[in-house]
Amino acid sequence: MEKNFSPVLTGVMMRTKEYADGWKLVFVGTDSFRLAEYKITQTQGIAGAYTIIIPKVHVQDIKKVAEYAESKKVDQMKIVFSDNMVSCQFIMEGLQVQCTALLIQGSFPDYENENIMPTTSVATAVI
Repeated sequence: MEKNFSPVLTGVMMRTKEYADGWKLVFVGTDSFRLAEYKITQTQGIAGAYTIIIPKVHVQDIKKVAEYAESKKVDQMKIVFSDNMVSCQFIMEGLQVQCTALLIQGSFPDYENENIMPTTSVATAVI
């Protein structure tokens, strides 16, 4: 039996959002059964709210380059994007590394909706 997933669900949504404690860079990924969210507080470089969806395989490549850059004490990291492409640029020790990927076009599910991700519970378990 062949699985037919929406291309949007095979990517990682990256967006900026303003919360009560400031702007955050938010990454959200799902495989339609599980959902993960990771937030990073941003202190600079936010040019307003945006949402893009990066293919999962490219996120893994960017992660590998970012881990290498971190081990080499990265001087600068920059993420730029257009309507259909994203580019992550790392500058370290005079070397510039650039990763580019096509973006997935579509709308990521509204996971903050109470119908998708409950915000309250009716039972608690103590372990």
